[in-house]
Amino acid sequence: NLYTYHFYLPESAQKFINKTIDDGKDVVYDIYDDVQEEVVSKTANNVDSFTNVLGEMFNKHSVNDIIVQDRALDETEVTNESLNKLKNKIKKLEEIVEIDMEKDKSVTEDVEKLIQQFLTSTREMVVEMAEGGEVFWSKMKQLEVEFYKVKIAIADSTGELNEEVSELFKTMKQGDL
Repeated sequence: NLYTYHFYLPESAQKFINKTIDDGKDVVYDIYDDVQEEVVSKTANNVDSFTNVLGEMFNKHSVNDIIVQDRALDETEVTNESLNKLKNKIKKLEEIVEIDMEKDKSVTEDVEKLIQQFLTSTREMVVEMAEGGEVFWSKMKQLEVEFYKVKIAIADSTGELNEEVSELFKTMKQGDL
């Protein structure tokens, strides 16, 4: 701690240290005031907008709501029409991303350019994932059909097994056991 040894220094050194500390405090307070005035107060609306956009992004579509549902939706609740609308939005997004990639090239501020390119790349990945989604969901539908086939096969087989078990016990009753 500086103050522990402060008293061993000559008076002129003590005054220099005290003045330096006071001047340093003044500089820090001035910087704080400048940042508050020039950055925080002027960007508060932008920060609020960012916060709102991010909040809406995570609140719009809740996978958790779907997972905790206690019933399956019927065909009228989940329509191909709404699915097709969403697919069309993804196709339009692909066009928008291409335009944004060109816009990103003209950004001159390095940090802004990095952020803009990152966001555009993220949107591009979403579009690419959506394209692969067609195959995935097709396979999921096929698996749904197979799931019902297996359930029917199990139900049919257990019915046949019931009959076989009955026949087995009838045969055993007829024997000399």
